[in-house]
Amino acid sequence: MHDLQKYYHASWEKVLQLQSTFIKDQIEVNLKRGIEEGSYRANIDPNVVAELYVVKAKSLTNQALLKLSNKDRENFITQHMLYHIHGILSEAGREQFKMNKNLKSEHTF
Repeated sequence: MHDLQKYYHASWEKVLQLQSTFIKDQIEVNLKRGIEEGSYRANIDPNVVAELYVVKAKSLTNQALLKLSNKDRENFITQHMLYHIHGILSEAGREQFKMNKNLKSEHTF
């Protein structure tokens, strides 16, 4: 990876851009489906929220920007996910989330 970044910088940047575009598109599809199903709030803009998610996720994984141990980084990523989820859930979605969370903790060994 390092050699690709160092010697083929333009190609590396293209890979990163394609990756970001793919992730953003997948999140946007998920947001639209969640809105249609009533799990996500109807007043969010899927395009904007998906873009925000990608930008925040990039920041969390940028070790030059955020110097954390692996354990701290894992906690930051978990907190980012919870922050995102609670920000987009409708009341019905929040109830689903609580039920799924309870089921998961009941079946954890």
